[in-house]
Amino acid sequence: LEAEAGIVGVDKEAATVEQSQPVKAGKVFTRYWLSKNATFDSSTEAPMREGLMSLEEVIKLAPEVYGYESSVFFDKHDDPSLFPVAAVSIEGELEIRRSGPYQMTIKPTPPREVGGAGNVEVSLEVAIGDEKPFTMPFSKKLASQQKAIRLKAGRQPLRIKIVARSPGFGPSPTRTQVYIGLQAEGEITSTPISSYLTGQH
Repeated sequence: LEAEAGIVGVDKEAATVEQSQPVKAGKVFTRYWLSKNATFDSSTEAPMREGLMSLEEVIKLAPEVYGYESSVFFDKHDDPSLFPVAAVSIEGELEIRRSGPYQMTIKPTPPREVGGAGNVEVSLEVAIGDEKPFTMPFSKKLASQQKAIRLKAGRQPLRIKIVARSPGFGPSPTRTQVYIGLQAEGEITSTPISSYLTGQH
């Protein structure tokens, strides 16, 4: 997957070490779907792409991010009447340097018509260890959401599932983006969750 997408490795020497953030970022196991089924179920459909890749600061559902290349102006994968659902599943490990309270920030950005509202709905689930600190049912809203959580120092499994669906017309669900960040106590701003990831190298 990472070879097809042209993704390069993380420069470990350039990584900034901060008290609440990990020393280095790793690749995470990623699965990506484009589905013709509006009642998409990841447990029964084979992903379009899967493999290890680096997680970007903003998670995108565009097929080109996951190694698909097209030379045409309008690709069939961007047609919501053919593919009403785009989804991604991410599995890795968080490396937390400091135990304590954190603020999780979620910013979904479903696509919008030019000058109008959108009809793409996004659902999201974030699981850390055995807990699911954030779950969002299907919504068209753009507003950021925050959730106060407590994290222990050390490594813990992270799972992220994002599904974007369209009624079959309007903007494509593949244009959906989601930002997920963590803000440790005493920090001024949120840091992308990708900065806390460790994984297979």
